[in-house]
Amino acid sequence: MKKYILVLILSLPLLSAGAEINVEITPIGLGEGMAQLESMVNIETADAAEEIENLVRTYTAKPLLFSAMSNSANTTSSILPLCRPFTEDFAIFTGSSASFTSDNFDFEALAEQLGTFSVENDIYIGAALQAFSIYLTVPGDFITENLSFTAGAGYLSFDYETVSLASSAVHLSTSYSFFSNTETALFSWSGIHLQAGLSLSNNTISTVYSLEDVLQTFPIDPDGTGPIVPFYVTISLSPDVNITYQNTQFSIPFALSTGINIIDTFLLSIGAGAVVSFGQNSLEINVNDEITVEGYLADLIETSPRVIVSGSEPGAIADILTPIIFGTFSFSIGGFYLNLPVSWDLSDTLTAGITIGAGF
Repeated sequence: MKKYILVLILSLPLLSAGAEINVEITPIGLGEGMAQLESMVNIETADAAEEIENLVRTYTAKPLLFSAMSNSANTTSSILPLCRPFTEDFAIFTGSSASFTSDNFDFEALAEQLGTFSVENDIYIGAALQAFSIYLTVPGDFITENLSFTAGAGYLSFDYETVSLASSAVHLSTSYSFFSNTETALFSWSGIHLQAGLSLSNNTISTVYSLEDVLQTFPIDPDGTGPIVPFYVTISLSPDVNITYQNTQFSIPFALSTGINIIDTFLLSIGAGAVVSFGQNSLEINVNDEITVEGYLADLIETSPRVIVSGSEPGAIADILTPIIFGTFSFSIGGFYLNLPVSWDLSDTLTAGITIGAGF
């Protein structure tokens, strides 16, 4: 399970060249009269700080994973209202959607990639989830016929083991229908619908990941070339890295769609459009763990050294313009309906969702 969690955390937008992660080793505190030994130990621990910084940067240097996750989050908050069939009535509906991004949709091969994943790997795979959303559609005939407005919001808060997920989103859109419906005994054409909207979403992923043991052994020679034989000190640490990723994204989806209604029960609709996206990402890393000192100095320590890592790194945003195509299967009976939308974009992202609702 840890491999899959690590894939999720590493699937973040590409870090910029100006990113800064600061690593600090606090000084060791020994007994009275041991200032010289303290200074020697503190000089040697600088190498440990550099090694920890290199390890952290190994975890963040994943441009393919970062790009895939960014593209996957691009349309998730917009897919449900964008693919919903046009209605001129009041309606309320709720649902969820999920996106998956990969340059290979051979799921057997993907499972093998994930099963052998390590921090040295970099693969183009990402995922995003809009777990719960609720929307209200109202007719816009007070302005003109064949116009409607939709407003909604979504929220998710989820904890599993060391992983915490939180997301929120708001959405506003309008739809306008061109041409009158063409009807026969069994079929009717729904016309052409122009849709445009605004979506604002915020997503946060937090986890704790333990770095492997960092060991360093070095000699301490208090009198330099004097007669006292140097003694060896070993420091070890297995720090827990607290990682928090936050993405705030403003999207403008727009699309044209049309559909065929069969016996007023089944509706098949297709459409094409694009999502214009603006946003910012940041990756915050925090560590504050004690360093274990072994050897001669172990019993003389009054204040143990600590490793402190802190920093917030900006990430690259998703593609500004992402074309999409989509289709929706809808089933309705009475005033109730079920929608199953699916979309595909040119970033190799597949998005699917489900909504249920009622018109009145």
